[in-house]
Amino acid sequence: MIANVFTVGLWTLMSRLLGFAREILIAAALGAGPTAEAFLIAFSLPNMFRRILAEGAMNLAFVPMFSKMLDQEDQARSFARDAFALMTAIFLLLTVVATLAMP
Repeated sequence: MIANVFTVGLWTLMSRLLGFAREILIAAALGAGPTAEAFLIAFSLPNMFRRILAEGAMNLAFVPMFSKMLDQEDQARSFARDAFALMTAIFLLLTVVATLAMP
C-alpha cells in the first residue's frame, strides 16, 4: 500500500511540475496582454466544466439517484437518457451563445 501511495504521489508531483513548465512556456510565448488573457480564459473553461460534471454537482446528484433506479432497468435507462439530453441541450446552448458572442 505504501508503494501505491508513493506512486500516486510521484505522478501527482510530475503533473504539477509539468503544469508549472506549461505555464512558464505559455507566459514566454504570449507575454502579459489581452492575447494571453483570452487564452487563459479559454483554457480554464473546459476545466471548469470538468470540475462541475466529473468531480462536482452532477456526479453527486446523478450517481445516487441512478443507483437507486438500477433495480428497475427501464426507469434507470430513462433517467440516464433524460439527464444526457438535458446536459446536451445546455451545452449546445452555451456553445451557440459563446460562438455568437465571439468577435
